[in-house]
Amino acid sequence: QRVGPHIDAVGHTPFTPNASEDIVVTAQVTGTLLPLATVTCVYRVMYGSEVAVPMYDDGAHGDGDAADGIFGARIPAGIATAGQMIRYYILTADTTGACSRLPFFLTPTSEEYYGTVVNDPSINTNIPVFHWFTQNPAAADTRAGARCSLFANGEFYDNMFVRLRGDSSSGRLKTP
Repeated sequence: QRVGPHIDAVGHTPFTPNASEDIVVTAQVTGTLLPLATVTCVYRVMYGSEVAVPMYDDGAHGDGDAADGIFGARIPAGIATAGQMIRYYILTADTTGACSRLPFFLTPTSEEYYGTVVNDPSINTNIPVFHWFTQNPAAADTRAGARCSLFANGEFYDNMFVRLRGDSSSGRLKTP
């Protein structure tokens, strides 16, 4: 198996965007054995289709100076509404087609995306807010469980496992 380009320092701004703001995704990418051919940001809103946008190191895409090894792409404003999750990963290839991806997503249970949640200005509270997303809420409420994402305390956790656990959470615990 060939070694693809090296990806490091992936991030985005603003950290928690408003629906009217572009998200600028950046990543430091270097060729390993061969020169870079492509750098791509693949994003998705909630559980919709993935969208691929090219990343550039030209100084015009939120990437800093041209040719500095930092690549940038914009996820456009208005693609998600307040409270929705936007997830993304970086995909690269060298001139022979050897690829790299970050997050790695090596197994079906490992982290698949980086992400954020669009700011919801209607939430006005001093207590911590946990944004929890699952494609199958009914399955999450069973012992079999489901995969989910969580945005809490400034961190995005992707592809977590959630399930019903214990008698008290199933409602089977009876009080005398």
